[in-house]
Amino acid sequence: MLAALGRILQGPPLPIVGGLILLQALAMHVPVLLFGILFAGIVAAFLMLMRPLREAALILALSGIAYAALGYLLANDSSALLIPLLFLGTPALLAAILRLSDSLSLAILCGFIGAWIGAKVLGLLPLDLDQAWAAALESVRQAALEAGRPEPFGGLSAEWLGLIGTEVVMASLALLSTLLLLLARTWQSALSETPFFAQEFRATRYGRIADIVFLATVVATWWFPEPFMLGLSLTLVTAFLFPGIATVHRLADRIRYRLAVLIPFYILLLSLQEVPLIVATLGAVEDLLGWHRRAAGNNGIS
Repeated sequence: MLAALGRILQGPPLPIVGGLILLQALAMHVPVLLFGILFAGIVAAFLMLMRPLREAALILALSGIAYAALGYLLANDSSALLIPLLFLGTPALLAAILRLSDSLSLAILCGFIGAWIGAKVLGLLPLDLDQAWAAALESVRQAALEAGRPEPFGGLSAEWLGLIGTEVVMASLALLSTLLLLLARTWQSALSETPFFAQEFRATRYGRIADIVFLATVVATWWFPEPFMLGLSLTLVTAFLFPGIATVHRLADRIRYRLAVLIPFYILLLSLQEVPLIVATLGAVEDLLGWHRRAAGNNGIS
């Protein structure tokens, strides 16, 4: 099925434009099909990886503009202006960086750097985002306390946490876009004669300068937990999850029953809030100290 769909996405552009518009429209108006917008993001990244860049960019621009115009003019839906930009544009941009640089690591890192810069730019605009995040978090706190659940934010005030709300949202968007890119890359690899994604992902690393910046930022945040440092650390920890996960996969490959390692690892990663920091630090330290021989090919940033 994926092979047939892949051939369709390499065919005439107009049916692709129509299909992307339909996916966005269904996802926004039929809750059960919310996954459609995520699949549209995978398709956007896949187009950037498989078709000529200018042609893929034109297809995505036409589908995004058409959906935004139809949604805003016919339904007065202002969210229609952002949906194509966020769920088509960001995965496609990361795919374009990957296509031009031939470096998965660079594409992932650029996504998180862009997210942090975007958060700072939004913070300079007169949008009162900090107050909006604080109000939303206070509502969550009150709902938790009324339901008899423990304090949700570890005693931190909603006003203080609201100061990093924009960084949280932008880092989450970068994380989602990266996952969509990885799924598109997996799809591309599955259609190739010699699948390459597993080796490429296991070679993910950002280079020693980035490793030092990450570790220094984490230590500095521990001693000076100010909103600026906390927001930066949050973004970097999320970005360094991918080299950390790649390191765990490389270690698991040396074990006969690798699933016996990977299944508990992902359960812990998704269930314990301390594990992402440990995994991210593992990825940075492994690359910095060179504990294991790096994967074949230069997939990192030198």
